Amino acid sequence: MYSLCKPICETYRYKRKKLRLNLSFDRVLKIFELLQNDFFCDEEKLKISLRLLVVNYRSIQRYVIMEQYEIFDEIMKTFVNQEKANGEKNDEKVIDYTEDAQYIFSSFYKDYGMDLYEMQGKLHWFKFLSLLTGLSSDTKMRQILDIRTQKIPAPTAYNREEIERLRNLKAFYALKISSEDKEKQYQSNLSQLAQALEKMAVKV
Repeated sequence: MYSLCKPICETYRYKRKKLRLNLSFDRVLKIFELLQNDFFCDEEKLKISLRLLVVNYRSIQRYVIMEQYEIFDEIMKTFVNQEKANGEKNDEKVIDYTEDAQYIFSSFYKDYGMDLYEMQGKLHWFKFLSLLTGLSSDTKMRQILDIRTQKIPAPTAYNREEIERLRNLKAFYALKISSEDKEKQYQSNLSQLAQALEKMAVKV
């Protein structure tokens, strides 16, 4: 939860152990990409993700697989997935951090004078989301989000060109894979990860 009268929480307690977190936006985005990557096995995905998130990972690296997954799952639910992405309306997801990377970069630079490459390791995930949500209407990312969310008007005798123009823009800026499908895939990957790790734990 956001609170302007409290510092951003960067610690998580698990069984009386205090874990220090690194929640820079680039690390969170790396985890999103990692979970979609078939090159790594489930256990590797889990351990790499925790190494990205937990500064003092060595203190938990000997934990059994299911304990490590429980830590990862709770961190993601508590610190990462609690906020909706910018531009979502009625749970419709219209932004993809990978496909829209160039538009996000240029929009942050235009509005805030912020070079996101220089902010890697510095800008907290919560702050990144807040700034993304607050982009002004004259930034490229906001304009694209407006195109993606704008409804095609009912045809009349006077708006044929307007409808055609909007359809062309929607087609041009359409996500290759819808964010909704990516979200389903992400949740499916998390579920598969949990199931695979649970089976591994039983074998051990």
